[in-house]
Amino acid sequence: MNLSGFTIKQFSDYYNIKHTDIIVIHDDIDLLLGRIQIKEKGGDGGHKGIRSIIENLGNNNFVRVRFGVGRPETENIIAISDYVLKPYDYREKKNIQTLINKAKEATISILLKGVKDSMNYFNRK
Repeated sequence: MNLSGFTIKQFSDYYNIKHTDIIVIHDDIDLLLGRIQIKEKGGDGGHKGIRSIIENLGNNNFVRVRFGVGRPETENIIAISDYVLKPYDYREKKNIQTLINKAKEATISILLKGVKDSMNYFNRK
């Protein structure tokens, strides 16, 4: 994930895909577990995979479907990288299928209705 930008760049070049037509689905610790937000452009927010994509594409002109994994309750004890790579606990596993379905719905919405309408719907609290 942290080096995914190289592959995305190679894929988009080979198939002549405009960067604005790329949708990246990724985790986000700054969103509560289960939340979905759609974002156009922007920085990497400390996400190494997004940083890699921006660096390799040479711009940030792609859409992101961000799914919340929340911050660790023990943030001072556990490294963020360890937190996002650890297996889900029982409580989190119950929510993961719902989260996957929401991310799928958001992606389909972007394809059918466009980014702006999808953002208006999915980014509501």
